[in-house]
Amino acid sequence: MKIVFRPAAIEDLGNILLHSAQDDPSAAIRVVDAIEAFFLETLADNLLIGASRDEIVQGLRIFSISA
Repeated sequence: MKIVFRPAAIEDLGNILLHSAQDDPSAAIRVVDAIEAFFLETLADNLLIGASRDEIVQGLRIFSISA
């Protein structure tokens, strides 16, 4: 499965990086790297991972990522 980051997702990652880097730049990079790795290495092969949140948006799934 090919994962494609939408422009809004790329913008969100940039905002996470900028906000987190104010306190700890190296930790901010680790967090964004962990998010990207999760999507590219885990989610691509496990599309139904996470808890279903259809009550918010049909097909939405949520999960936590730690760095």
